[in-house]
Amino acid sequence: MKKVLLVVVVVLLTVAFFAYRYYNKPHRNLDDETAIAIEASSLFESFEKNETEANALYLDQVLKVRGKVSSESINQEGKQVVVLETHDPMFGVSCTLDSPSDKIEIGIVIELKGFCKGYLSDVVLTGCKVVE
Repeated sequence: MKKVLLVVVVVLLTVAFFAYRYYNKPHRNLDDETAIAIEASSLFESFEKNETEANALYLDQVLKVRGKVSSESINQEGKQVVVLETHDPMFGVSCTLDSPSDKIEIGIVIELKGFCKGYLSDVVLTGCKVVE
């Protein structure tokens, strides 16, 4: 009985240790990472053509995406969201900015850097910043 109790305690301590480490791991800094440069249309086409292959290339990677602003809005969290135009008029590359930018205007070509989170109906980037 003591051996079983000891094994359970060791397992619980191990799980607690890894949970603590996972919860407190450092956040990735966008400025410290090298970005993959790509046009918004090319990124969207890559996901549209073969999502599995595109996920292998871009998912959780830092991307520097260039494209024409088709819309701008504020999401439920109060963050600015910019959609970059692609060949499909209904969908694009949706970029959620960390902090608002007054440099965003519909119709201008802009470059944004952020983390790729995958493909829903748009390609989604989070934690974005405007590239100067």
